[in-house]
Amino acid sequence: MKAGIPVIEMVHSSEHGLQFELQSMEYIDAHRHNRISHPHKHDYFVIIWMKSGAAKHMVDFQDFAVEKSTIFFLTPGQIHQVQTETPPNGYVLSFQHDFFCTTESQRELLLQTGLFYNCSQFQPHIVLPEQALVLERLIGLMQAEINQVEYMHYESLRGLLQLFLIQCSRFWGIAETAGSISSRPAWLTRQFLRLLETNYRTTTKVSDYAALLVVTPNHLNETVKKITGLPASEHIKKRVVLEAKRLAALENSSAKEIAHTLGFDDEAHFSKYFKNNTGLTYSQYRQQFQGKDFTAKTF
Repeated sequence: MKAGIPVIEMVHSSEHGLQFELQSMEYIDAHRHNRISHPHKHDYFVIIWMKSGAAKHMVDFQDFAVEKSTIFFLTPGQIHQVQTETPPNGYVLSFQHDFFCTTESQRELLLQTGLFYNCSQFQPHIVLPEQALVLERLIGLMQAEINQVEYMHYESLRGLLQLFLIQCSRFWGIAETAGSISSRPAWLTRQFLRLLETNYRTTTKVSDYAALLVVTPNHLNETVKKITGLPASEHIKKRVVLEAKRLAALENSSAKEIAHTLGFDDEAHFSKYFKNNTGLTYSQYRQQFQGKDFTAKTF
């Protein structure tokens, strides 16, 4: 039987029917360490703000060294693990899609700002002191609201979360690169990345995404490269290879099973594609990852 990678669910609804949670990193390290002692993924959105301390955060097989105030936005399904070198200090904000997305503007904050659903170019963000002041105020308001449970409690928390994400999108969202969140190139790029995240297993050609977006393949490639630094074709490759890595390293799937899951014609085609894009054979990559040590202090 395949062990598979653990999927962490939110706390039981009887304990926290909100589908929303805000905890300190210290609390989670003390009370939930056993749940997160190995690489795992969540079925909800997670924002990890490491305010201070030294750590290594693995997200989808990329290691990020954390030495200063840093924030991570994790989309459901992303594999991650924090290994701390000093006691953690910061916040973990978790929420379900259905808790937050009651309006179209809230959906846009999740789908179209680049904070989430960015697996092909995931990166953390350094939190500057002036940014930290803004986010700390909002977290303080959330904590007060959680503790008092007054009239329209859920609506208040949802509104504060929305303000938090709006501020984060202003600091680090794709709109910053595009100049304007409503610009045509930024809009087209966001739509492409949204489609890619939901269709990468069945749609792997730029021409297919271009047809869905009613543009030419060349225009789509050039526009996405202008906004993100990579053409659409590279984003597709990165997303397919990432999923192959997830399946190869942590799901104990055979090359044949992965080929079928990701829509390759056969195992040989998948194996060639994997090696061309990673520099390793399927077997080599799997052995390399399985040889890693996950027994260090983790969060």
